[in-house]
Amino acid sequence: MEKKRNLTYDYLRGLAMLLIVIGHLYFYSGRHVGSLVFAICDTVELPVFMYISGLLAHVSVDRYGVRRLVASKVVRLLFPLISFYIIWGLCDSSNFQTFWLKNSKNGYWFMLALFELMVTLSFVKKASSEFKIKSTYVNGFIFGLVTVYLYLFPQDSVLNNVLGIKRYWQFYIFFMMGYYSYKLDKFLIIKYAPVYLILYLGFFYLYLMGYRSVVMMACHAFSLFFMITVFSSNFKPLKGVFAIVGINSLQVYMIHFFLLIPLLKVLPVFENRWFEFPCYVVVASVITVASIGIAKVLMINSWLAMFLFGVRRNKQGR
Repeated sequence: MEKKRNLTYDYLRGLAMLLIVIGHLYFYSGRHVGSLVFAICDTVELPVFMYISGLLAHVSVDRYGVRRLVASKVVRLLFPLISFYIIWGLCDSSNFQTFWLKNSKNGYWFMLALFELMVTLSFVKKASSEFKIKSTYVNGFIFGLVTVYLYLFPQDSVLNNVLGIKRYWQFYIFFMMGYYSYKLDKFLIIKYAPVYLILYLGFFYLYLMGYRSVVMMACHAFSLFFMITVFSSNFKPLKGVFAIVGINSLQVYMIHFFLLIPLLKVLPVFENRWFEFPCYVVVASVITVASIGIAKVLMINSWLAMFLFGVRRNKQGR
């Protein structure tokens, strides 16, 4: 069967990836405090990846089955995670001990959370089939269990940090929304876009006022719905640019930290926030392009392509 990429998914991932780099630039420079730009990035970027990952997981499960899906994600997600753990450890030996104890995993928590969600999907499919229960009920039960666990036990415990349970819980809904996206299609049409934008702005205001947990998830949901409804149409500014970034989003995600952190030492502080924003967009864009370029060079070697970025080549080297 011929595989065709969906331009909308690549475009959305590319746009979200640039927002991630911009957000990290603000965060690691310490300029995120009181920044409206950072707040927008923080409430928009990540659900896009989780939703699309869940959507594509549904397609893969139907085509290949759950076992093959999980096996492929070991290579796609865990190989790069472990490889960059080793690299960070070689850069600073203290990372060998502290990396897994950090909830953020030096910024690479996304890889672990997404793999855990893929494993959860495997369990949900198996349990649903074995016990003749709707998969939505199994998902609800699992999400409820994790919610109760996080409520009863300290969120900064060793187990929570090692497994990233809070991050897993935070994006569980968005991954499964992607998996069940066919049930949402009737709501993801352009005429609802203004409604989603208004709802996002309403919850975003509450977010700025200091309400974070449930409000953050609402911001994530309505920003996601707005982006999908708007960009699923022919309206895609800089379509080719963002599509390329989306195709290489994992490579950008893995490499950009190595370019961003040293850059902070020479990054000037802008007192004028209006001038700061376009400058940071330019810097983030350069980091993104440079990350893609570095990845292209590294991926010439098939072993580096697999272990650093989870990309396996076929026998023809493609």
